[in-house]
Amino acid sequence: MPINQPTPPPEIGEAFGAGIGDFMDSVPGQEVSPDLRKKSRIGIQVFTLGLSDLETCRPLIESVAVAAGWQFLIGDPPGPAFSSEVYQPGSGMPRVISLSSDKTNQETRWILGTLKHLPEVQNKDYQLQILRVPGLGIEAFWLKSSTPDQPDLVVPFHSLLAEVKTGIPDPMDDFLEKLRWLADRATPHAPDENVERE
Repeated sequence: MPINQPTPPPEIGEAFGAGIGDFMDSVPGQEVSPDLRKKSRIGIQVFTLGLSDLETCRPLIESVAVAAGWQFLIGDPPGPAFSSEVYQPGSGMPRVISLSSDKTNQETRWILGTLKHLPEVQNKDYQLQILRVPGLGIEAFWLKSSTPDQPDLVVPFHSLLAEVKTGIPDPMDDFLEKLRWLADRATPHAPDENVERE
């Protein structure tokens, strides 16, 4: 199987099952069946990357990306799509911290469904994760390569920047280089003290 989808640890699944009901009951105008709550879900581990980490993550992003929890995509096409997150603190019990039901979740679910058809993943092995860069408003599926000499792939599914297109795969190195350029452009720079002023 080209894309391996890890199973959330028992404590994450238990936290999701215990907490999601209260969140779903609070979503106005949505009727969520017990069967949907229990079965129709995909859990993906989330890693975050700060802007200050973009330089220090050379060459291994694994050295700086921080495990932040698990995101669950809930629902089956063409019905409603929900997204919920279970936060996993360094110490303490994991807990559900969010639930969204907007239309972007349907696009996220659609992009997820396209991953197995990408030419880049055929006859290769990847592990499915999520990479989040809050400082740039970007979230992406991170296909972590299990094949020697095969680069990781990144497929954004949420972006606030026109330069980062959703649904388009990039090798990890190219993706990070683009993020470095965007972060540098967005960061105010102090004047060069060596520049002569009139």
